[in-house]
Amino acid sequence: QQRTSRGSNLRRPRDTPPRWPPDRLQWKWNASGTYTAQSSYLATFHGSTSCPAWKLTWKGW
Repeated sequence: QQRTSRGSNLRRPRDTPPRWPPDRLQWKWNASGTYTAQSSYLATFHGSTSCPAWKLTWKGW
């Protein structure tokens, strides 16, 4: 058997299942671990501080 490229004889046959579990993505911004638009929006503000100065700007004089 001629070797055409480095490691080519180490390939796993297509019908053999992988020996490790597939990757699983976990979204850490909600309890269920699933991505939602709401959890993404709330994560945008994680760690930010609020400033009540906007009330002075929009207060009617």
